[in-house]
Amino acid sequence: MTSHLRQRSRGGNDEETLAKWTAPLARWQGRAQKGAGGVEYVPLAAKEDEDGLPEDASPSETNDLLPTSPSPSLSRPTRMALLAALLVAITAAIAIYHAPREPFRQFYRLRHPNPPPTRVGSRHFGPFYHGKGCNSTQLVASLARSRIRPDGASRTVYAHPEGLDPNDIHLDTFDFSFDLDGCPPPHTFSPRETCDLVSAFGGIYNRGDSLMRQFAQGLFMLLANSLDLVYAHKDGCQGTRIFTNGTFCKDHSILTSLDFAHVCPEQPFVMYDLVWRFTHERRDGENEPDYATPLLDSWHRFIDQLPPDRRRYSPIFVEATGIHYQWDFNATLAVHISPFIRNTSALIPRPIPFFSGYPAVPPNKPVQWLGIQGPEVTQKYNREMLAALEEVSPEGSIDGGWTMLQWYNVTDGAVSYDGTHYDYQVALERAQIFLNVLDAIWGEVVESGGLVVVD
Repeated sequence: MTSHLRQRSRGGNDEETLAKWTAPLARWQGRAQKGAGGVEYVPLAAKEDEDGLPEDASPSETNDLLPTSPSPSLSRPTRMALLAALLVAITAAIAIYHAPREPFRQFYRLRHPNPPPTRVGSRHFGPFYHGKGCNSTQLVASLARSRIRPDGASRTVYAHPEGLDPNDIHLDTFDFSFDLDGCPPPHTFSPRETCDLVSAFGGIYNRGDSLMRQFAQGLFMLLANSLDLVYAHKDGCQGTRIFTNGTFCKDHSILTSLDFAHVCPEQPFVMYDLVWRFTHERRDGENEPDYATPLLDSWHRFIDQLPPDRRRYSPIFVEATGIHYQWDFNATLAVHISPFIRNTSALIPRPIPFFSGYPAVPPNKPVQWLGIQGPEVTQKYNREMLAALEEVSPEGSIDGGWTMLQWYNVTDGAVSYDGTHYDYQVALERAQIFLNVLDAIWGEVVESGGLVVVD
């Protein structure tokens, strides 16, 4: 701009021309400087009225700002001084113009120049496990190695304290049935701490069979600070019967935090989506159904219901299927895992996905089911899924890679009421361990620069 102005000043009435060029900018500069201290956002291309004035400027105010043409008798040094003054004014005006835009740009920002693809929000409590000696990867590996103590609470039937509301949960008497092998003891999250941690992510979407339902119900009861997780009052589903009478209660269970009375200040957005099989008998010539698309549609519906502020954070996805389609890990990959990876790998924030491995097969497993649901085939499937996930998704959790939660050893010896499903104690242990894993991941995302800062 400077060289162009100098070229025009070599001939003709350059002061007149310069005044015409700079009049609109001078008007804007006067308005901006008048509001300095609480600088008003005024666009350069302000709409003008019929008289050519910005719509919020009075004629008298504008006339005071309009420059008059200098006398042609001005000396060349004077003209050059005027030109320099105008250039300084232009620079100052540009600086003033950009100042009010900064808060808008920084309303949602990150403190790190190269953050991971995952994002988290701030918390009021914690972290409780992050920085205590094991990172999230080490904690997950420790979980896989750990075993129930001889005196572990899950080895006996849970008995609710007499005389108290059967729907109450009692964290003051809760203790894990196992000690983590090589890692510090896990933290026991209170309902308030659970709400706070979950709210720092973009919700939790759980999908799978009845064993996944009980995993989700462990999270639900912490968010609700209650075992009252049914739509209507059902005596058969009070308290821990929601687990032990699961065949009946599953038809009355609340499966989304949108519907139960949680104790969180804001909606936690945690849900369970029932998906237990997708195979059927095909007739000759019938095309294979597209199983993956409906599953992705369900995921997208979950994301769509999140408010804009929660969409800034990485959502959590927990998957557990396999027992109802003969432990076919290739089918699990083809329908549940690979389409999800393809659909979300380029997103920011990227989801943080988990595969929840199958718990131990209890000794009271009905004989007729041992051949297809016994210990050998269950553990084989868990190993196959672990190896497959490491191959198709080698990234770490903070980069959106899949993590497998291995529950087999920490449930081997726990009491099962029907030979497949477990009680309140196991549900609470799994929920608490999962929260500790999320706590560790949250800290790692923050350290890597993925904390969303709202100014």
